[in-house]
Amino acid sequence: KAPSTRSRISRKSAKSRSHESVSGFTRHTGDEPDLDADGGLQGQPTHKAVSAYTAALSLMRQKQENSMLAEALCEFGDFNACQGGKRGWAAAARAWNDGIDAVLREVDAVKSWRTVVSAIVQDSSVAG
Repeated sequence: KAPSTRSRISRKSAKSRSHESVSGFTRHTGDEPDLDADGGLQGQPTHKAVSAYTAALSLMRQKQENSMLAEALCEFGDFNACQGGKRGWAAAARAWNDGIDAVLREVDAVKSWRTVVSAIVQDSSVAG
């Protein structure tokens, strides 16, 4: 009896799944991806995307578009996480944390979110 598709997929090694992701990248873009030393993607398409996001994020900060900034930072974090490797995940965490800062309008809100949220709730109950 042939093994089910699910069991065959679950037995795949992380290396083969990573190779499939790279193959998918090649299939969709027509480019061969460049892997950096810690296994993340790099190269011209990646650098162009990072530059475009950085410019857009800078403009949103300048215009104080906090809701758009938070959404863009979330997407930028997702993009960085998809790049993989230690640097990709570190960049993703920074972007996601900055997104939380933008929503709560507080620097390092992740470290003190309970205090920040309590202050927001108190302010809204006083105003209401």
